[in-house]
Amino acid sequence: MTPLAAFSLRGEPATREGPVGALFHEGRETGLRIHAARLEAQFHVQPNLFLLFFTDDSPYEEELQILLLDTHFQLLDGLVLGQPYTPGMLSGLDAQGEQGLLFDFFADTRLLLSVHPEGVFHMIRRLPSFARPLKGRFFSRHYLTLQETPGATDKENRNAQ
Repeated sequence: MTPLAAFSLRGEPATREGPVGALFHEGRETGLRIHAARLEAQFHVQPNLFLLFFTDDSPYEEELQILLLDTHFQLLDGLVLGQPYTPGMLSGLDAQGEQGLLFDFFADTRLLLSVHPEGVFHMIRRLPSFARPLKGRFFSRHYLTLQETPGATDKENRNAQ
């Protein structure tokens, strides 16, 4: 998993659902409209997949949207993390080989996101209580799994140094 700087999000007029932006790749429009205000992080995942992290830029009730795209910018899978009245901030991004990423979003919660390039099918998708799949992705092949991990959060690691 390699960090990228190839994507950008250009804001458009907000809708009733919140902020919206057009996704660009190397200055060219991808045709995707993302319901988010900021592109927080982006990664290249072998073989030729893109993992993107977006937020609404709402400090008191933040949501994190994670999207996995193929090279044609087709959405393969996506997750939304959020809880009512709960702040969140993406930090502590730490690649775990080619298909794993540790990160923090909520206080005192370290998360492991795993990418399955071939996809897997589960009748019941197990996600933490604060995570949900994107709409329309319930009976589809899943490429992303998310789990809480034991151990220190990024904030605790920084305080120990």
